[in-house]
Formats: sequence, C-alpha cells, structure tokens
Amino acid sequence: MKTHTFTGQISNKVLLSAAVCLMAAFAYTMIKDTATRVPAPRVYFDALHDPSLSVSQACASLVGVVARGMEPPAGFNSVTVTLFAIGRPESAYEPIELRPQEVVARSRRAIDGPMIDSKKRSERLRDVMVRCNQTGFTTTSPIYQGIFRVLEHLRMQGDERSLRIAAIQTDGEENVNAVVKAALRGTRSSVALRDVAKLDNTGIDVVFCGFAETRSEVPGHKLGLTPPRHAGTDRHEAVWSALMLDPTRVTFQPFCPKAPIEVTVATE
Repeated sequence: MKTHTFTGQISNKVLLSAAVCLMAAFAYTMIKDTATRVPAPRVYFDALHDPSLSVSQACASLVGVVARGMEPPAGFNSVTVTLFAIGRPESAYEPIELRPQEVVARSRRAIDGPMIDSKKRSERLRDVMVRCNQTGFTTTSPIYQGIFRVLEHLRMQGDERSLRIAAIQTDGEENVNAVVKAALRGTRSSVALRDVAKLDNTGIDVVFCGFAETRSEVPGHKLGLTPPRHAGTDRHEAVWSALMLDPTRVTFQPFCPKAPIEVTVATE
C-alpha cells in the first residue's frame, strides 16, 4: 500500500513537471510569434466633403460615403477614417478637418459578427451628420485644393502594403481655380490643364461621387452650374481624370451611397 502511494506521488510530480514544461514552451512560442508576426495591412480612408449650396443633400451623401468607408474590405481588419471639408475664404481655401482621425476595427467577438458593432457604427455616423450640419453651406468650391491636400495626407499614411482610398463627395463644380473652372465650362481646352500641377494619386484609389446630385436654384442664391448641366457630366469626368497623375485609379459614381441612418439636414 505504501509502495502504491509513493509511486502515485512520483507519477503526479512527473505529470506536473511535464505540464509546466509544455506551458513554458507554449508561452515561448507565443512570445516569439508575437515578436516576429508581421502586422496586418491597414486601410486608410479619407473623405472630402463638399458643402456647396449646389450639392443636393450633401450631408446625407457624406454619411453614406463614410458608412461605406467604415467597412473593411476582405483581408483587412480595420480602417483608419479621416474626414475633411473643402476650404473657405477664411481658411485660405485650405480644407478643414471635419472629424479627427479614427480607427474603426472589426469586432473580435464572434457574437458581434464580422463587422463593427452596429450601435457604435450608428453613433459614429450620427456624429458625422452633426458635424457636417455644423459646417453650414458655402458658395465657394476649392475642390482642387481640397483633393490636393487629401492626397498629400494619404501619401503619409501606412506603407507599401496599405490600401489608401480618397472618397470625394462633390458635384465637381470647381469655382476657385480659374483654369479648372474654365476647363469644366468648356471655355478653355484641356491643354490648358497642363499649367495646373497634377494631383498625385500614386498608390491611391480616388472615388468621386455626387456629380448628379445637384440643384440649380436655392432661394436667395444664384448658382452658376456648368451649362448645360445634364450634358456636362462627361466633361467633368474628363477634366478631373486629366488632373490626376494616375487616372487609371480614378472612378466616378453619379450618386453617393445611401445613408444607412435617418439624416437630419440643416436648412440653408
């Protein structure tokens, strides 16, 4: 009986020692893997908002754009989202940061599903709506300068594995840069655009949306849309494509994505 007890004690000690060794080996492997693991590639998504009076339902369009941008593509776990609004005379036509940079990650809990928590997503989108309405409306549209700065910002983000996207919510009606404005109106040939610095979208996908979301009349304001507006859309695409250093990475959508939440629109 005593021999059995002693043998049992020896067996327990052996098992305990083996378990400790296995745990130590597992911990070492985890630490080693963590130290050598290559970080997952990231998505950097910048949205540029055009609060021009000529843009119909601009804030609703922006919310739709941001909602789409918050969805990480396959192979990516998070999106770094930054929002800008095109500039005004008081900002020397430089774009204004509408909402600070924020990392939106997929949920790590299976119960939440593959996307970010729907409640948090709605809260973020409502904050975008509030901030958008607070910017008010403008009759100046330095779109070229806004895109220039957004692309400049994106080029500083991430590395060669990163996916960079610039979403431009606008009707495309530049009215500050004289050369671009004339080219859009057809009063100067596209050759004149050679005098304008190219918008460097190297390694950046640029998506324009909203060229068809326009209005020509607002009480108390005269809006100078490109005449005739219905026939000018193709010219808009041609001009903005010509301004890009890599036009193969530029796409155009006449309408922006629909806002997934109810949007309260500020009055003019």
